[in-house]
Amino acid sequence: MYILSPQPYLAWIDSSDTIHASDTCCHLREYKEYQDSNYYAKVSGVAPRLDEIRVYPRTIYQTEYICRDIVQKNKRWGLGLSAGYGIGRNGLSPILAVTVNYNLFQF
Repeated sequence: MYILSPQPYLAWIDSSDTIHASDTCCHLREYKEYQDSNYYAKVSGVAPRLDEIRVYPRTIYQTEYICRDIVQKNKRWGLGLSAGYGIGRNGLSPILAVTVNYNLFQF
């Protein structure tokens, strides 16, 4: 931001604060404040220096958080391993089998 020759809104000379340049030369410290809707600056001294500056940006940053529940579709089909007893050629015997399942109910 470039501000062309701002005018001070407040200026004063502090008689209690003096600057001694040599034995015979003494200067009173001068304070000036500049203010606008975009900035505030404070300058002081005989050879002016910037003491404080505040800049008020016009950009507003807004953070927005979005929360979503991820719900998976229930699986109906599956592949499983089964063990049990079954009836075969030799009568009742233990069985270990790979099965394809379809779930009718889910709980």
